[in-house]
Amino acid sequence: MKKCIVVFLLFATLGLQAQNRERIEAAPSFTWYGLDFTQARMVGSDVDFSDRAKIVSSFFDQWNQLILNEPEKFNLEATFNKRITNNISIASQRNAGVDYLKLLADKPNTVTLEEVNGVVKNYSGDEGIGLLFVIENFDKPAVKVRFWVVLFDVKTHEVLMAKQTENKLGGGIGFRNYWASGIYAGFKNIKTLYPSWLKS
Repeated sequence: MKKCIVVFLLFATLGLQAQNRERIEAAPSFTWYGLDFTQARMVGSDVDFSDRAKIVSSFFDQWNQLILNEPEKFNLEATFNKRITNNISIASQRNAGVDYLKLLADKPNTVTLEEVNGVVKNYSGDEGIGLLFVIENFDKPAVKVRFWVVLFDVKTHEVLMAKQTENKLGGGIGFRNYWASGIYAGFKNIKTLYPSWLKS
């Protein structure tokens, strides 16, 4: 009897994954909700992240705007092979409320899938599939940016896919561009990994 229950649960899980994959693949477009920094930590020292108040008040928005302003470089449509509509207003409001006094960390934090689900509940729309990057770490010692790539039903807040990606910084002049290079590396990694993510 126990064996039958385990087999049933296995097939139920696989069926849900297949259903989510079909919904994602069938969707004509995604809504881009932006970069959510509410779970993020800046890993390093006071020297690495000296003006954390400015990071919250200015740079969070700059990194989000950069993706919109440079669509050829940060090409969401090519990365996900979907038409993209943009709605970063919720991310902007949420990011502005981050407590800069808690932003610095001496070691990377880990954002759990449960926490990702909690973040997604703050994003909504009439219908369709939303796309959101939940930032975990801007890690200066490791020279990496790590974040979750999340696809979700905007009406029900059901997470359809959530995958972590860790990306090496590529340099860049100035604070904004230096860290944006890690996000750009993420775009390149996602384009390679996304087809396999849909199958896993």
